Amino acid sequence: RGRRPAASDDPAQATAMLQAIAQFLADSADSAPVSMIAEQGISADGKISMQEAPEGYTYLRLELPFDRAWASVGRALEKSTFEITDRDRSSGIYYVRFLGLAVEKEQGWWASLWNSDDAAPLVGKIFLVSMQTLPEQAVTIRLRPQDESTPFDKRDEQELLIMIKGNID
Repeated sequence: RGRRPAASDDPAQATAMLQAIAQFLADSADSAPVSMIAEQGISADGKISMQEAPEGYTYLRLELPFDRAWASVGRALEKSTFEITDRDRSSGIYYVRFLGLAVEKEQGWWASLWNSDDAAPLVGKIFLVSMQTLPEQAVTIRLRPQDESTPFDKRDEQELLIMIKGNID
């Protein structure tokens, strides 16, 4: 094996070659297929929507493969006012406790929703966030109380889903 020099014999030529390679990569980026690693950096913005099932419940539809959706939903729950108490990845279920608004300075529109007497029963309750894979590289995300006797109407369901949706990246 030959010895490699510690530095280029012609720094100007090395710089020109690096610029040429960088320009080639930049020019070919539009036509080259996206690598799996690069694809993982794409955010979920624009790939999530709130929908209503024919059975009447509301759910989120996330246009990502299950692995990426599972990770995104986990991060969103941690950023929201939920505490993950357990998870079952093989079943696609997060068990979460709704904490309500923990920070006093966040008093505002959300505070009016969850600090009222009507919403107090939701604070501290355990919910199931269930994810189901769809054939077209998408996932549905549904939220429902673990205890079916917990008062939970359509408005509560949609507001909690909006909180999760707003934290999915």
